[in-house]
Amino acid sequence: MASVMHHIAIGQLYYEKYLSDYTEDEKNRFLLGVIAPDCGKQRDNEEKRKKTHFIKSELLNDKLDLSIYVPDIDGFLNKYQEKLDDPYVMGYLVHLITDKFWFEVVMPIFIRKSL
Repeated sequence: MASVMHHIAIGQLYYEKYLSDYTEDEKNRFLLGVIAPDCGKQRDNEEKRKKTHFIKSELLNDKLDLSIYVPDIDGFLNKYQEKLDDPYVMGYLVHLITDKFWFEVVMPIFIRKSL
């Protein structure tokens, strides 16, 4: 998964491009949403991580199959579609999209280069 610094940097870029009309409070809620899924102990707890990152896979121990780590964006949107105007929820969505990109694009490049 992308690091907290990656999430903050991407969140800041997204904010500057699309959400610059947010108030300071809304900006802070958005950026909190960007990092919230990785806060706490869920990084070390497979069941919590599956919930916070909308992972559909039953197994998260096959390190070679990166697709099992890709968040279910549709599942998130089905659950929170009505709340996308909430800056925190929008930040959470940006977090999940960043992780999706990380596991579908970035990690395969690193793996190919290391073989």
